[in-house]
Amino acid sequence: MLALLRICHIFKTVHLQELRRLHTCTFMSATSSRYSRIQFHSICVIPLHNHPGMTVFSKLLFGSMHIRSYDWVNVPRNSDEIVNSLHYQHPGLRLAKVKTDAIFTVPCKASVLYPEDGGNMHCFTARTSCAVLDVLGPPYSDPDQGRDCTYFNDLPFDIFSGDGKLAPDEDGVYAWLEERKKPEGFLTRKKLKGGGGGRLGMETGGGNSLPGVGQDATKRKVCYFYDPEIGNYYYGQGHPMKPHRIRMTHALLAHYGLLGHLQVYKPNPARDRDLCRFHADDYVAFLRSISPETQQDQMRALKRFNVGEDCPVFDGLYYFCQSYAGGSVGGAVKLNHGHDIAVNWAGGLHHAKKCEASGFCYVNDIVLAILELLKYHERVLYVDIDIHHGDGVEEAFYTTDRVMTVSFHKFGDYFPGTGDIRDIGYGKGKYYSLNVPLDDGIDDESYQSLFKPIMGKVMEVFRPGAVVLQCGADSLSGDRLGCFNLSIRGHAECVKYMRSFNVPLLLLGGGGYTIRNVARCWCYETGVALGVEVDDKMPPHEYYEYFGPDYTLHVAPSNMENKNSRQQLEEIRARLLDNLSKIRHAPSVQFQERPPDTEFPEQDEDQEDPDERHDLASDMDVDGSKHPDETSRKPCSNNIQNVRIKKENMECEPKDQEAQKVGGDHAKVVEPMAEDVSGPKATDVSSMAMDEPGTVKAEQQDTQNKLPELLVFAHQKP
Repeated sequence: MLALLRICHIFKTVHLQELRRLHTCTFMSATSSRYSRIQFHSICVIPLHNHPGMTVFSKLLFGSMHIRSYDWVNVPRNSDEIVNSLHYQHPGLRLAKVKTDAIFTVPCKASVLYPEDGGNMHCFTARTSCAVLDVLGPPYSDPDQGRDCTYFNDLPFDIFSGDGKLAPDEDGVYAWLEERKKPEGFLTRKKLKGGGGGRLGMETGGGNSLPGVGQDATKRKVCYFYDPEIGNYYYGQGHPMKPHRIRMTHALLAHYGLLGHLQVYKPNPARDRDLCRFHADDYVAFLRSISPETQQDQMRALKRFNVGEDCPVFDGLYYFCQSYAGGSVGGAVKLNHGHDIAVNWAGGLHHAKKCEASGFCYVNDIVLAILELLKYHERVLYVDIDIHHGDGVEEAFYTTDRVMTVSFHKFGDYFPGTGDIRDIGYGKGKYYSLNVPLDDGIDDESYQSLFKPIMGKVMEVFRPGAVVLQCGADSLSGDRLGCFNLSIRGHAECVKYMRSFNVPLLLLGGGGYTIRNVARCWCYETGVALGVEVDDKMPPHEYYEYFGPDYTLHVAPSNMENKNSRQQLEEIRARLLDNLSKIRHAPSVQFQERPPDTEFPEQDEDQEDPDERHDLASDMDVDGSKHPDETSRKPCSNNIQNVRIKKENMECEPKDQEAQKVGGDHAKVVEPMAEDVSGPKATDVSSMAMDEPGTVKAEQQDTQNKLPELLVFAHQKP
């Protein structure tokens, strides 16, 4: 009993928000009994199985769970092994009687499930997030000694029972059990401290992935957001940012067959009030109203909001912002409702500020997605592997300990000029901003010598409930604006490493200006998310000629000089690890009422069949080589040749110029949400307020439909 009280006390120290996913923790008592705490999220299933040679005392600690259990029925046989029963004994099947078939909700009695009271075979299905405490008496499950779980399929009794009638003394419900192999995607952990591991569950539903590249890993749910119109938006002639790269990525995913492994969604456009959770009302109103035709009449506003040079006005600008922001927020909603990984390659525009555009970015979809994740998770980690510093996201969360930002970037005479290693956060956010300043030519080995030890320590100390990874591809070798020397595999190693922690993961795009390499990178990283090793040989598709002469997914890094010396890297690593040692482990927040989920508008039933499945390649018939006459586009007032920000190494690239040639007509690409993710009308999220530093003042603005300044504090660094 003392040991039981001890384990329950340990359990109480765990934050409830961290129990949404299934976890196992095993302990040993002085009497050699083993205690296992098993946590499930709401769609987790432990398939029908037995536990030979074990006695288990189980207690449901919280939540609701459906339990179905069976006992074997010994069918009478004569001396010649002839079945002497009304039942037809089908080869390979064994008769079992249902012992328990009910939903259990806390508070409920503890029970001895194996085998005295609750049956010999059991199937557990979580109805809500829940946890079970198991106390196992020896002998334990020991595969080496032949004591391991056996798994079964249960079949309806009457399909193999002759006339289907029971004998007079056979009251109850029966089924036939058929032995099966261990279910694909089901994992039994090896022992932890001094004892055997607990059971892990498998999840149901489509869009499955593996936790590591390989066939032996547990399946997880992956969703992918794509707007077929995103490739039509055009920043202007000569501008290095080309949304067409998203369409090229999608084409690769379709022809590699990866879309079939994903749950594919068209994002719901973010509404004004969604954008105003971070951005200023007047800035959002400006983006909504500005157009190439009206910009000459709004010169003061253009200057005020930093629109017109790096961030030009173009046709459909506001819907472009709504679309990529809607994909990121939608991905966050999916993670909050049970998905493991969400992907939005159109997002990741990390430079946008509360009141202005910056660095080709108008709306900061990352901040909006993090705010959505904070409704369910006490702590969210943001990691940025774009070559440019993630200044907009760092600035938004500079004063809180609920969001840690980590940016690996080129530092020096380079846009945006921020991201010094000495920028560590402010007030409660001190040490929760990490900046990793790098020099030209860094290669895979040098990059990973920093990334893995730093991120490993971050995950250990900060223990986030969700991770947002910005996968800007301008850190690849040969990028038009970049100066790093990472291979696609080296870049994707960051995705693979963050994925290995089995924490809900939002993958976003970002920079990337050699668009054929951007498409290569994000296609490969989608495969990493799915646990699929993608062939290097590229399948023929409509953009095939972009990838000549080799027509391969991977390209070799260059022989450029690596200006990051081993000593410099060691000093950076030591300093950042020292900073991490100064923060308190896993800061928590008070229990408060959770704000409602971001509301998505319902589909118009007259316009679209809500049951229609997404045609995964429905926009693949677009002729990517024919672009509308550029003279039909309205001229922008900016001169891209005088761009003063992301202008490094902006050589003309013939194949990139073809990215401007996109078609205008598309088939609808819509898959209704597989689950209802809409919530009540969006309200103020001040119930999640973070502590405001006393010495920093925020810009005073109307707070209606806006993120409270206590939650996200726009701190301008000196």
